[in-house]
Amino acid sequence: MIPDVLNSSNPPILQVTEMVKHFSMGGGFFSRQKGKVRAVDGINFHLYSGETLGIVGESGCGKSTVARTLLLLEEADGGRAEFDGQDLFKLGSQCLKETRRRIQVVFQDPYAALNPRMTVNQILTEPFIIHPDILPRPQWPNRIRELLEQVGLRPEYAGRYPHEFSGGQLQRIGIARALALNPDVLILDEPVSALDVSIQAQVVNLLESLQRQLGVAYIFIAHDLSVVRHISHRVAVMYLGKIMEMGETDDIYERPAHPYTLALLSAEPEITPGKPKKKRILLEGEVPSPLNPPSGCRFRNRCWKAENRCKEKPPTVSIFETGHTVSCHFPITEPF
Repeated sequence: MIPDVLNSSNPPILQVTEMVKHFSMGGGFFSRQKGKVRAVDGINFHLYSGETLGIVGESGCGKSTVARTLLLLEEADGGRAEFDGQDLFKLGSQCLKETRRRIQVVFQDPYAALNPRMTVNQILTEPFIIHPDILPRPQWPNRIRELLEQVGLRPEYAGRYPHEFSGGQLQRIGIARALALNPDVLILDEPVSALDVSIQAQVVNLLESLQRQLGVAYIFIAHDLSVVRHISHRVAVMYLGKIMEMGETDDIYERPAHPYTLALLSAEPEITPGKPKKKRILLEGEVPSPLNPPSGCRFRNRCWKAENRCKEKPPTVSIFETGHTVSCHFPITEPF
């Protein structure tokens, strides 16, 4: 069933257009610049209120750079990111502070994300100190108690330090901190990859429950296809700084149209009883360097469908009736 949020006539809360982020690679003090890492190279996507967009791909494909650029931790080199009608990349200092309140983040490593010298109470109070107009000081204790209960922790844990918690509990504290200011968008950068598998499921279920309660939108970045499938309404597949394919989750997983997506899905273990085992597609060669990506289609040197056209010309984006998009000269049409 397509989530109601995707059938809404409301405009997206976030619209990213041709976003670019390159990193200069230089030598020593006297040497010239050696080139640019094309971490994110002209991507487009949108996000609706209350929706989860999963971004998936191999390590080094640019997923985390997308997150850091949207959080304005990195300066974009091009494109637009319209959040509620304003371009994030052109905000003044006052608007920037307000926007950062509305777009929050949960990082990959909960041990590194929390200050070990601060109690949970201090960690959860910090957002209210930075944004003093959000909540009157006398209401802080009640709000902290509410946040801890929302993420499944006991209010009495507020007096403890991070070293007294497990990794799963720390990630819950990180989620509570991100939700403290009632954001509209939560960027989750590999939020469960550092946790045990059993704990991963608990945290993902918690995120789904919180989304239903609060209506917050998620950008969920991960390399684990099964986790992304479980939580996402739509999925974007990245490779070497480009989005290769994007669409509703069932479309992507049941009817992949890009060879790279098909190869990723073929490596996913089949755990459904009675379902035929997928034919494994082994990709040849190494992932090219983002310093010198291939001409034409960036996936062509590993693609079994590649022809001369793929080398000579970048593929245009094809759009199917369902809104499913694919960037490929020879998209796959047969069922997976």
